[in-house]
Amino acid sequence: MKWGKVKWVKVVLGSILATTCLMYISRDPLPIPSPVIVDGVMDESVNYATKTIAEETTRDLEQGDIPSQILSAVKKAFGQAANAGYAIWSAEELLEALESGNSDLEERQKMLWALCHFDDSSVRAFLSRTISNASENEYLRASILDGLVAADKFWAYDFAFELLGSDSEVVARAAIRVLGQFGGEDAVVALSQLANDFRLDPTISLAAAEALGVIGSPEAGLALMELFEYGLSQGEDAAIEHALSGLGRIESQESGEYLKEIYELASDSNIRILVVESLEESSGDISAIARLAMNDEDADVRAAAAWALAYADDPGLPMTELMGFLEVESDSEVRANLYHALDNQEDFNVERVMSLLAGETNPTTKLAGFQLVCRKLPDMPDGSYETISRHLVNELRSLKKDEGVAGNQLRVIDRLIDQAGVVGRIRN
Repeated sequence: MKWGKVKWVKVVLGSILATTCLMYISRDPLPIPSPVIVDGVMDESVNYATKTIAEETTRDLEQGDIPSQILSAVKKAFGQAANAGYAIWSAEELLEALESGNSDLEERQKMLWALCHFDDSSVRAFLSRTISNASENEYLRASILDGLVAADKFWAYDFAFELLGSDSEVVARAAIRVLGQFGGEDAVVALSQLANDFRLDPTISLAAAEALGVIGSPEAGLALMELFEYGLSQGEDAAIEHALSGLGRIESQESGEYLKEIYELASDSNIRILVVESLEESSGDISAIARLAMNDEDADVRAAAAWALAYADDPGLPMTELMGFLEVESDSEVRANLYHALDNQEDFNVERVMSLLAGETNPTTKLAGFQLVCRKLPDMPDGSYETISRHLVNELRSLKKDEGVAGNQLRVIDRLIDQAGVVGRIRN
């Protein structure tokens, strides 16, 4: 795959970065609504350093919509409709139950997602009316669009274009995700226009840029590169951030090389951080940029790199290299994120990690390491399991007494202690 304008953009980029990166200013992150969490789908917005692994987090439907990066969670939620019995219902039964108005919001959502599997005209008409009904719950309307994408119903594509201008931002973002998942030339054109409206509506602009990254075509890549170039030349921070967020989602050699060159040319650490953060939702190997960032002199850049390694589908760095970074790292936040990154490794060396944890002094960092060890308990050989389990529980109880431990961390510690006990009972 070749992007015809890549060389031209890179030539311009070199001169722009040399002058503009020095003028780049810090800014507060854009407020992005949290995703909807439905029946056991993990909350992807919770900080790894404080989230519990002992039980899943649930939320009410009204709290947010489902972004494209957790579409797999949407597909997982379809199984919950089956568990509730709706998967075996006919379209007629589902329509009758929905039209009766006797179900609460959560049950209606499950029935609607089950209905998304059907293709007959009466189903399409009902779903179209529900999505278009401005008086209907906006998060329910958005979840129907996400459900249609998860069910691979391409008829939602044309309908999504009509909803891009919805008065409900939640519904508009859902329509953007539909276009991002199904792609196409028309979708790229529409999304590019929305991405360039970063001054008018930054939240919609960001969603559109991320959807372009999901499409990942040469045309989508060029649109994002041009948005990034414009942001640099005009000092538009939102354009820079949105473009990088989209580019990080594209799995291609060209996109990777482009981001790597941005990183290497950027004299301002804020831009380097944005480049690294864009890799969090990448489905490709992020090792080239992550390796550079883990050796960055700025601790915030290294923290972002370790965080991306914990989140990315394919970190690309082996256990030995991650352990090497951990052993020489002095910043507590970076160390905490590296412990989470180690969770992706199969050749986990628990004894080596426990020896490093013995020297940790920051409570958040220690908790991150203990979470890692607790996750690995079920896979440990019998010879070392009991010793490590007892030591882990004792260390967690000691950590509870640390004055620097926050209230939410205390709850995590209690759950880790309980989890270690549950694993022990199962093994015995």
